[in-house]
Amino acid sequence: MHKLFKVILIAAILGIAFYFFLSRDRQSRPSVTGIGVQVRKEKDRLKVESIVQNTPAARAGMRSGMWIQEIDGTNTAELTLRQCADRMRGPAGSIVHLRVIDDTTQQTNLLSFTRVKIALPGSGTGKEP
Repeated sequence: MHKLFKVILIAAILGIAFYFFLSRDRQSRPSVTGIGVQVRKEKDRLKVESIVQNTPAARAGMRSGMWIQEIDGTNTAELTLRQCADRMRGPAGSIVHLRVIDDTTQQTNLLSFTRVKIALPGSGTGKEP
């Protein structure tokens, strides 16, 4: 009986340790919900710095160097960088509209994106820039 108790105790300890190992691996990774662009302000203009691979922005053909003139009808010149980023984020499945200027052709396009959950760089989920 004493030997059986030891085996059950060891199995329980190993089971708990294994559970914590698996649950730690499955914890939610840092992420944002948006379209997959990294931007910066240059004077009063919002410039696309980079595009996260496998995101709505990448699938739409956006690239670094483009300018975002409007977010949902609001001129980005009137907004801070933080406000611009906050407006591009939102619940997964929601829509955001951007008026974008192509830096090479100076052509303006109105694009609509459906926001998705995007892993932050270094989170190890494969959607890293």
